[in-house]
Amino acid sequence: MPRLPYPTIEQLDDEARRCLEGVPPINVLRMLSHSGPVLAGFGAFGHRILYSLDLDPVLREMVIVRVGHLCRCAYELVQHERFIADLGVPGAKIEALATGASAPEFSEVEKAVLAFTDDVVVNVRASDASLADLRRHLPARQVIEVIMTAGCYRMLCMMLETTGVEIEEGGAAHGMTQDEWRARMPGVSD
Repeated sequence: MPRLPYPTIEQLDDEARRCLEGVPPINVLRMLSHSGPVLAGFGAFGHRILYSLDLDPVLREMVIVRVGHLCRCAYELVQHERFIADLGVPGAKIEALATGASAPEFSEVEKAVLAFTDDVVVNVRASDASLADLRRHLPARQVIEVIMTAGCYRMLCMMLETTGVEIEEGGAAHGMTQDEWRARMPGVSD
């Protein structure tokens, strides 16, 4: 059960109603619809992150899934483990995202992206060393895209976890319920 109730259609402002027209009623959007301006702005930002970056889509999804693990956010993991699998990333590599850059499954560029993601999420200001390592592999534009992708999904995880957004019925990755996901992630309590 969510910690903040989903708004009813009568409670939505006009902007939220417009944003939700023709969109599947997924719980993350339902929760964001408490504020039409937030839903519209986040929707535009999120769409750009998912569809307009120069950053390789596999690296983008690695950042998102790693942020989901760092934030212990079941909803994020359910959604984006499916997305990264759809990009052809093998299951063992997806599972290794729980470990991060130290896992042997990753290439040098993937290790740099994952180490940098950990650094910027945990410390906000990435270290000179992790930034320099990332810059050896990616141009400045893609460095910015990694930072903003990590930040976008960190913010989303904050909203998802704080409000208790539920995984949609039938949407649980690997057949796990949200409770099973939570049990899998130590340190998470309701």
